[in-house]
Amino acid sequence: MIQLRDAAKWYKAQPHQLAAWDWLQQQLSAAQLQEFESMYRAAVEVKQPLPPPWLGLSLKLIRDFEGCRLTAYPDPGTGGAPWTIGWGSTRTADGPVRQGMTITQQEADALLADGVENLYGPGVLALLPPAAKWRPNQVAALVSFAWNVGLGALEDSTLRRRIVSGEPAEKVVREELPRWCHGGEAVL
Repeated sequence: MIQLRDAAKWYKAQPHQLAAWDWLQQQLSAAQLQEFESMYRAAVEVKQPLPPPWLGLSLKLIRDFEGCRLTAYPDPGTGGAPWTIGWGSTRTADGPVRQGMTITQQEADALLADGVENLYGPGVLALLPPAAKWRPNQVAALVSFAWNVGLGALEDSTLRRRIVSGEPAEKVVREELPRWCHGGEAVL
């Protein structure tokens, strides 16, 4: 049976405090103490945080523009590495995508969702601090862009430098995104 003085967290174990806890313990019936103990030891239901407002929009944009292939395919710009699979993933839990690799639709969807929520979305927000104040569809557009070109390319881009320096994001995006139409030397 639970001891109330052990359950109390915020007391200094002064003699009068211990006496108060012991007195309360004696006033309660065994059934009341049992009910208290079950409530006290019950697992707390942890509320899952809501997904970021840009997440669903980002996933839809990527799905609409990337397409999904369940067998690894070469990068359209290089004709080779990086090999890509699913909705445009270049890595799996096992490492880089390799020629001949296959996955299921469920695995492709999971790679996309995990990559966008845990890497590309946070990566865009870290590289473009002003994006924290943008509308979700604006963030989603840059997450989709980063998914396509990579966070390293975004980090080194004129687009990023101009936005971070304070230029209006809508103007910068309108001017800079059309420049990203090459894969290697080829226009895609």
